[in-house]
Amino acid sequence: MIVIGIDPGLTGAIAFIDTMDGRVHVEDMPTIAIPEAGPKTTIKTEVDVIWLNEVIQEWIPPGAIAFMEHTSSVGQVGQEQAKLSLAAGKASCLAVLRLAGVTVHRVTPVAWKRFYGIKEPMPGSKGLSQKKQALRLARDLYGVEYLKLEKHHNRADALLIARWALRKIVEPEAIADPLDV
Repeated sequence: MIVIGIDPGLTGAIAFIDTMDGRVHVEDMPTIAIPEAGPKTTIKTEVDVIWLNEVIQEWIPPGAIAFMEHTSSVGQVGQEQAKLSLAAGKASCLAVLRLAGVTVHRVTPVAWKRFYGIKEPMPGSKGLSQKKQALRLARDLYGVEYLKLEKHHNRADALLIARWALRKIVEPEAIADPLDV
């Protein structure tokens, strides 16, 4: 079985973990330029659903299951375009996956981050941000092949979401993992 983890933003990523042989694959979320986006437009790209479909078709056998990060649309004032872009990215991912016959579940950031003990550092402390905590943990678990740069924190999130699903939902009794708390 293939377990898919998705961080659906325009700078997000999609990760695949094969439960049979342990293979792992991570891709940045494919995007394309929006030709009509003018110079004053904040969001200039969108999810490339054709390329995403090609990646999904390459990696999924029958029975694949996906877990996509789901956040509410609540945000700071002035972030309307970013919220709309995230919603469009999530809808694009969902449509491609469902058309491919993949069952999609949503997971909140709080749920999967709590599993790993990832939390925001106290104000004024020198603790690592959630992005850096996730990147460090994913590197410890999967190496740096897909996580070479600091900007790969979205890849780390996708990997950790897939691993969370594998440990908590898909095969929780079959896997002994020292990180399971």
